[in-house]
Amino acid sequence: MTLIHVAQSVANGNQSMMRNMFLLSSIGFGVLTFSDRFNKYKNIIKILGYTIFIYSIIYGLKAAKDFNHYLNYIETNTNLNNEDKIQLENWHDYDSLTYTYSIIMIVFVCIMIMRDLY
Repeated sequence: MTLIHVAQSVANGNQSMMRNMFLLSSIGFGVLTFSDRFNKYKNIIKILGYTIFIYSIIYGLKAAKDFNHYLNYIETNTNLNNEDKIQLENWHDYDSLTYTYSIIMIVFVCIMIMRDLY
């Protein structure tokens, strides 16, 4: 098995982690929306929703960092042909998407927390 095939497995794993980040944030949205149905435990449910959001952000950032580290390792420690170099450049775009989504989520969570506090 060549190194690029192992890299494809790592890229597939990264896609799975990105999907998990999106799903976790969707669950966070659902929990926050659902929290309005509770009278007595509304604040606890909101805290749970924000915790899920924060976990989703951390999970996504960790996945992007690990994937970027692996891609940099491949680029510096292997002889790649032009097709592999193009593929690795495309894979670096997934890090950008993850960071962009995480920033959007951070802004959203901050706005939601400020709305709930004031």
